[in-house]
Amino acid sequence: MAKKIGVRELKNRASSVVQEVREQMAEYVVTVHEHPVAVIRPYTDQDAQGDRRRARVQALAGMKRLAQEVGSRWVASQSAVDLIDEQRR
Repeated sequence: MAKKIGVRELKNRASSVVQEVREQMAEYVVTVHEHPVAVIRPYTDQDAQGDRRRARVQALAGMKRLAQEVGSRWVASQSAVDLIDEQRR
């Protein structure tokens, strides 16, 4: 079960709280005026996997936007594929 910690106490004990999370896999619920506002917990392999997936999705979306922009400004009479094929000959 997660321990509760007020934001002021967290400010004073941040290093020891992080150490406890890292070494003992502790979880904390951060409160402001007794109301939960955040959770501090260990960063897991599943978190890392999700971050990598989100980064790939963002990169692909950026490439798609760039491809659409290039396509909308393309003025050559031949397609990019035809021009590349021509250069390879």
